[in-house]
Amino acid sequence: MRGMQWITAVTIVVASAGVQAEPWQLGMRGLGPLRIGMTVRQVERRAGIVFDKTEPSARPGESCQDWSLPHHPGVSTMFIDGVLQRIDVMKPGVATAKGVTVGAPVARVMRAYPGIDIAPDAYDDRERYLTVMSPDRLSALRFNTSAGKVSSFHAGRYKEVQLIEGCL
Repeated sequence: MRGMQWITAVTIVVASAGVQAEPWQLGMRGLGPLRIGMTVRQVERRAGIVFDKTEPSARPGESCQDWSLPHHPGVSTMFIDGVLQRIDVMKPGVATAKGVTVGAPVARVMRAYPGIDIAPDAYDDRERYLTVMSPDRLSALRFNTSAGKVSSFHAGRYKEVQLIEGCL
């Protein structure tokens, strides 16, 4: 794990009616105005949204809840006990500050983040989890791979970023 670099940000640019919106930066500690550690209500206020509490993974009373971010296709949030712990990027269109996005070749991730921690995928020995931790080791960014390309990536608290099945 020596030689790891801090990931500064991932950029999301959302266009609406042909007008480009301000980009949100996704780093290990948050997305745009959203910060890891915020409550559900704080995230809703900051993002100007109301989560769809009828989503199957958003059952009231559950300690872990996943919600999609409206207006950000392919981006979802993970709350544990009502506190934002992780942000997931599942579709192309979002790039890290070093230009890595869903669909990028694993070789590009390795060049962009020398010293990245590499672990075998829990379900497929041919694939890998590629993880970069913050200097304080509390936050992380993890890339999942499939067929030699990035299939998704997650940012947030280290422990929650490591959860393979999300809230399951």
